[in-house]
Amino acid sequence: MPGEGTRLERTSSIFAKIQNYKQGINIFIKNPITGIGYNNIPFLNPQNNQSHSNSGFDSSLLTIAITTGIFGLIFLILGLHYEFINGNLFFQSLLLALIIHSLFANSLFYPYITLLLVLFKSKNQK
Repeated sequence: MPGEGTRLERTSSIFAKIQNYKQGINIFIKNPITGIGYNNIPFLNPQNNQSHSNSGFDSSLLTIAITTGIFGLIFLILGLHYEFINGNLFFQSLLLALIIHSLFANSLFYPYITLLLVLFKSKNQK
C-alpha cells in the first residue's frame, strides 16, 4: 500500500503551507516596523506545540520580515540587490535560484548555503 508521499492528488501539504503563510503574514501585520525578534516566534506562533519546526515559517523572506520588520527586510533586499548587480552571471544565477527557493523553504538560514555563496562570491568577483 503506497504512502501519502506517493499520492499525486494529495493537497494536505499545499494547504498546510498556505495556512503557515497566513499565520506569518498576520504576525507581520501586527508588528510591521521592527518585527518581533527571532527568539519570539515560538511564543507568537498560533501552533505553539513545542516543536523545533515552530521556530520559523515556511519562507525565509517571510521569517525575516516577521523577525526584523520592514527595515530588516529592506536592508536584506538592498544587500541582495547589491550582490546581484556586482556578481558575474554564474553568481547571479545562483543567487536568483536561492531567492526563489527561499520563498518556499528556509534556505537562507542554512549555514552551508551561506558559506557557498560567500565562497562563490569571493572566488568569482567581477
